[in-house]
Amino acid sequence: MGLQWKRHLGRACAAGTVTALLALMPFAGVNRAHAAGLTSQPGNQTYSTATGETGAVPRDMLPDTIHDSIPEEATMVSKSVAVTDQGEARDITTGQPVTDTSVVGTPDHPADPLAKTGGKSFIPVPVSEVKEQLDESDRAGSVNPAAQRQVGDRYSSVARSGVYRPQGRSEAVAKTASLGNNAYGAHWGTHNGSQAFFEADGTLFAQQAKGVIDVSQWQGRIDWATARAAGVEGAIIRIGYGWGNGFDSTALYNINECKRLGIPFGLYLYSYAYDGNTGWAEGDGTVDLLRRAGVQPGDLTYPVYYDLEKWAWTGHAPPTSPAVYDSIVNSWYNRLQSAGYNNLSIYSYTYYLNTALNSGTIRSRTHWVASYGARTGFNFSANQRCWQYADNGRINGIGNSVDLNACGNRNPVSVGGDVAKLSPADRITDITEGDYFIGSALPDRYLDVPAGSHQDETQLVTWSPTNAWNQLYHLKPHGDGSYIITSKNSGKALDVSTGSTRNGNPVIQYSTNRGPNQRWYFYRSPEGYVFIISALGDGRSVALDVTSGNMALGTKMEIWQYNGGQNQAFRLMQAAAIPGGKRTITSSYANGSSLDVPAGSMVRDTRLQTWPYNGGPNQGFEFIDAGNGRYKIRVVHSKMYLDLQYGFPGDGGNIVQYTQTSGYNQVWYLQKYQGGYAIRSMVNNKAIDIHSGGLNPGTPVITYTFREQANQKWNIG
Repeated sequence: MGLQWKRHLGRACAAGTVTALLALMPFAGVNRAHAAGLTSQPGNQTYSTATGETGAVPRDMLPDTIHDSIPEEATMVSKSVAVTDQGEARDITTGQPVTDTSVVGTPDHPADPLAKTGGKSFIPVPVSEVKEQLDESDRAGSVNPAAQRQVGDRYSSVARSGVYRPQGRSEAVAKTASLGNNAYGAHWGTHNGSQAFFEADGTLFAQQAKGVIDVSQWQGRIDWATARAAGVEGAIIRIGYGWGNGFDSTALYNINECKRLGIPFGLYLYSYAYDGNTGWAEGDGTVDLLRRAGVQPGDLTYPVYYDLEKWAWTGHAPPTSPAVYDSIVNSWYNRLQSAGYNNLSIYSYTYYLNTALNSGTIRSRTHWVASYGARTGFNFSANQRCWQYADNGRINGIGNSVDLNACGNRNPVSVGGDVAKLSPADRITDITEGDYFIGSALPDRYLDVPAGSHQDETQLVTWSPTNAWNQLYHLKPHGDGSYIITSKNSGKALDVSTGSTRNGNPVIQYSTNRGPNQRWYFYRSPEGYVFIISALGDGRSVALDVTSGNMALGTKMEIWQYNGGQNQAFRLMQAAAIPGGKRTITSSYANGSSLDVPAGSMVRDTRLQTWPYNGGPNQGFEFIDAGNGRYKIRVVHSKMYLDLQYGFPGDGGNIVQYTQTSGYNQVWYLQKYQGGYAIRSMVNNKAIDIHSGGLNPGTPVITYTFREQANQKWNIG
């Protein structure tokens, strides 16, 4: 008993009525926005047909019944689950509490928020609206089809906490230069000569727009190179949810692939916070995940988003008050900003922004909104904005459907020659003239002249390390801040073929002429690598680039518009001749203190420190040549090796002594600067650093992003 609200779509009806009803339902595969009479209204007001203000849920998202014990003020968060304002998750057809821990978690740990719909999207919508729509469906046989309630308003704003993609909905397919349009007529085009995204009625949403996808473990292992070739121009990656739950299982892979391929990216954390203290806990957890992932603030093209949606968690009630959410958001923001992450924003959907999140502070921080209709229905206060306009993208390289987004600017922003991230402050002009191996940030790949050729116009490639002269280059300052890079094997210079800056133009060796096509600038990356930028002009900054980030031996080198990816990032690994036998490693910054194994310990995992120089064997080191400018560093007294403990990827990794392994966490390379050598890890490219610049004896040493600081330079004697 008690099943008051039922759907009777199978009942007899006037000819054509059901067909017309289905034609008006969302994702019918055609653009019906104009035909249905949708009009644009100002601000955050909903828009509608003449028959009403509110929207509809797609028919195949509707439950068959709603139990009469489900209160109207509850929210349907999946086809089978409703959440009351007290936080209780109820089965929508039986009214019974939902106890499946994969859906509602335990009192101590929430569930993956995407689990309740198997990783598929769903529109959170008040139960009262669903009941009304079911009732309308009941009356479908007697209602003029033209008067059916139209979809595409505030309730077409879809939260990420589900991805229900019903049978029969049309799929948005990625195109070459952008992602597909949505089924309500929101579409890609051009404006002021740039790619742009428009609402269904032609109103500009954003110019200088990029096609961006948001992803989580539910998309599986993505082939990012294929996805990029299919038109993906950016990504927003789920890093995790709640606090203390660790990484999304594909987050590190997705982050590293976007870095490797130069795909601009941002991150998001799904929130389960219910007060300011848990907001702070989520902020602290986000900082920890960012640091462990090796994500620096400068890595992020798009913000770190705080994903606020109505959630279901056993024993906990989601906030309903904007004042409570203000406290949560302020706490989260404060924690991330205190750690140096200032590129932050809120993600949500229009209905929630108009109710529980209806705070001026939150709305002003909201730069990413989900709405799968003809328009967002949200008044963005910021110039930068993202619209999650569809959840059903099908893109080569991604096995499952994926959310599609348009991210850009309402008003044009000057990016200076198509490149926004290169800063004169990052240009390196004090590289010591000498011989260097040029190692890619891609693992075990070095710039190589194939077969040691001496021929002009030989295109350079990447190859595994050989320690041979065809992988060794002489860097010589030109006098204007640029450098000539000459092969030690052939004596010929790295050259941009024909002097053209078009993407994909080959990088070759050619007889030296010192023209702009043979001069290169070096810029420091946020991770301490270098970008090698051609001196050729014409308003574009083009970089030395490993084609498509391909790891295959013999991958050709080209130039490509600078994008900051790992396939454009390199190590300059000086072929420094360090004599054999016992060497000292001392710091002028720390008053001549030495790198030191405390008390001559013979214990593995003993952390190294600085200590006043005393000449003891626990301050003696042997540099063992590992080829291509790489060294293993052995402690004289213990015969153990300097080791980046556990291969820690982020800042703050411990430097310890450990018995010899074959891992790269025991391999280092050197760079000579005025004031000493930087000793850099082959694992994370970070430099051995005196922790916090401490001058006291016993200060530990760590790895930290190289910034050419005095506490990162060492004298090798």
